[in-house]
Order: sequence, then C-alpha cells, then structure tokens
Amino acid sequence: MTSNFTDRFHCCLKIFPACSLLLVWLLCGCSNPHGLANDLREYQSRLANVLDLTPPEKIETPLLSYPPLSSLRQTIPEITINLTEFYALQDCPVTTLIAERNTALGRTQLPSSRYVYEVKLIEGLQDCIQRNPSEKLDGPLNQWLAHKQENLPLAWAQLIQTSREIRQGFSSNRELISGDEKDNFSAVTQALSYLVNLEHSPQATPALLENHLQTIQRSPLLAKMWRSQALMSQSLASTNEWLGEHVNHLNCQQPKQKQQVDYLNNVFKLFFIEKIQPIAGRLNQYHYTLWPLLQGLLDSPDIHGELKNLIRTKEADFQEYQRQMQSHIQIWQQMFKTCGLSTRSLAAP
Repeated sequence: MTSNFTDRFHCCLKIFPACSLLLVWLLCGCSNPHGLANDLREYQSRLANVLDLTPPEKIETPLLSYPPLSSLRQTIPEITINLTEFYALQDCPVTTLIAERNTALGRTQLPSSRYVYEVKLIEGLQDCIQRNPSEKLDGPLNQWLAHKQENLPLAWAQLIQTSREIRQGFSSNRELISGDEKDNFSAVTQALSYLVNLEHSPQATPALLENHLQTIQRSPLLAKMWRSQALMSQSLASTNEWLGEHVNHLNCQQPKQKQQVDYLNNVFKLFFIEKIQPIAGRLNQYHYTLWPLLQGLLDSPDIHGELKNLIRTKEADFQEYQRQMQSHIQIWQQMFKTCGLSTRSLAAP
C-alpha cells in the first residue's frame, strides 16, 4: 500500500509540477498547533484547491449563551421559630447552625453554601428529634423537618442553575475539545455525576462539593463540546454542498479527473481521517457518557424550563452534527465507489 501511494505521488509530481509544494506539504503531515478549527479550515481549503473552487468563508462559531439568573432563581420557602422555641432547643447542636444562618453573612450565602446549610439543618433536626429535648417541641420539630425535606430539591436546583461554576462550565468558554487528557473528561464526568446525584442522595460535604464545582469551572468540557459540535456541523454542511455536487459529475475514466481524485484522496486521509475523525470520535464518546447525566436534569421537576431548553437545544445540535458527518462520509463513499477505491477507512465516528 505504501509503495503504491508513493508511486502515485511521484506520478502526480511529473504530471502536475505546480502542485508539488502543496502535495509535499500535505504528505509531511505537519503538526497543527491550532486544533480542530484550523484542521477544518485547512481541510476545506485543500479540497477547494484541488477542485479549483473558492473555499467557504471562515466560520466564526458564536459564543454560548446561558439563561439569565433572574429567570433561574427560585424562592426557597423559609420557616420561622420564635425565641421561646429557639431557647428550648439549646440542648441540640442545630441551634448553632440556625444562629449562623441569621447573621448578615448567613443570609447572603452562595448557592453551594445554602445547599450544604439545608442538608445540615435536616440532619440537625433529625438529631434533635432523637434527643427529644422537650415533648412540647415534638410537633414543631417534625413539621420543620418535613418542610425542609420537601424544599431541599429547590436548594439543589438553585445550586445547579445559579452557581457561577456551572454557568461558566456550560457557557463561558471560547475553546474547543482537544480529544486528549487536556479535556479532563474523567474528572468532569465524576464532578457532574456527583452534582446531579445530589438530588436524590443529599450530602453535606462542603470541601468535596466545592472541589467538583471547581472542576466544572476549570475544565468547561460541556461548553467545549457544544462549540465543537456546532463548528463541525457548520463546516461540514458548507463543505458537503459543493463536494457532493462535484462527486455527482465525476468521471474517473478521464485521466485528469482520476488524478484529481488521487489528490482528493490524499487530502481526505491526511485531514479528515487522521485529524478530524478522531476528534469526532472523542466528541461522540463525551456526549454519550455525559448525556444520561444531563437527562437527569431534564427529568427533574425542579430544574427551570429555560435551562432544560438549553440542554434540549444542544442535544438537537448534536443530532444535526451527526447528520452532517454522516452526509459527508456518504459523499466520500460514493466517490470511492465510483472510482473503485477502498472504503475501509470510512466509518461514522
């Protein structure tokens, strides 16, 4: 196979000397420091050069948006106790927690701190009921506990929807996936899984919670995924339009067009197969692993509709990206079939 490829290359140089520099550059497989965006752009440019067409204008992938916090914030119903009830609880450690909540700082808690407070308060009330400090408080304590347990999902939803770390992890990023350890896929998966599962398995572990939130913020994989799939979808859509039209008019029996197909094949292997398709495969892996967690947010009755709409939109975008990818692969399959070339390297990522 290598020998055949080399023979074709030298033949190309003899027939089309003006293309020598282009082909030498391609065959060198020069490293690309700009990642997916540059690979897609170069792929389009090289195909257009071979087909003697003008490449599409550069695609600027728009920044992601996030619903306004004013829409996402929900009021968590409070309960009040009088001083008599509070002093009757002095034998219960929960009083310290209640006192802290009533300070100026306690009333301006971050979403993560508020969630931890609510979980600890539930645990404290349960402990107080077991201590049975006063029979007079049996009824109120059970009422307070039931109220807090009923409204804990709202505190969780507030944590998910309004935390700065989640907002940045879902939207505030200009980067694309790299398909390697820089994406921090395992850590992000663990962090998102932990946060989503808090809905049904509450935990009051501040350090662990903050660590997972920081992971989402420092490694905004979801934002990178969504921008990457949008860029690939738009780039492949514009490429498919003129590449498919060319394939429909191919006549591989003509020497000039056969040589053109050889050039196209080289570009296809060096850019799509070796660079773009591996990233697409990673994107699919990331999506299919993280989607069940996002589905958990969609299934929750406490997550706001605007955030759900954002998630559903990104799922629809992923389906469109896959459709454009499949269309692109089918164009190459048709070309190779028409010209009697191998399609072994062609598979949907």
